Amino acid sequence: MNVNRSGRCARWVARAVVPVACVVVATLTAGCQADCKTACEKLILDCGAGIPSYNATQCEEDCNAVQTYYETYPYLEDELEAFHEELACIRDADCEALLDPDAPACYNEQLFVFN
Repeated sequence: MNVNRSGRCARWVARAVVPVACVVVATLTAGCQADCKTACEKLILDCGAGIPSYNATQCEEDCNAVQTYYETYPYLEDELEAFHEELACIRDADCEALLDPDAPACYNEQLFVFN
């Protein structure tokens, strides 16, 4: 009889816990995938930021160049971490907050030292 209960318990775990774990892993993985393409498309295409002669592809190329620079030099690990946080912030923020001229969301003085 215990074997039967144990079998039911194992089936319940397989049906209930495993799908939940898969959703959590998928959510965490998706949350870590903020990248230059996503950030630039959101800023330029979705939010209308930038200037007419600067498109999402150029933004992505510039963004990737900055990321490569930070990745090249180990002493810039704090900047690289801040850069990844910046990309995630852009991904998660709404356009109104990103384009606020007085206090733009995601602005990081560590990354943008020029005003």
